[in-house]
Amino acid sequence: MTCHYIYYYTYHNYSSPNLLQLFIIMNKGVFKLNTDLILINSLLLSVIFY
Repeated sequence: MTCHYIYYYTYHNYSSPNLLQLFIIMNKGVFKLNTDLILINSLLLSVIFY
């Protein structure tokens, strides 16, 4: 699900460097904590952009 959120918001917001960085972190699969942070950030973005 986190991949879907990140893909969706990177697709609709090209100019956000933070999303691109999170996308890179997600692809590398560094830590589970990072994926949790990505999910939280994605949910916050969903609140902001809706």
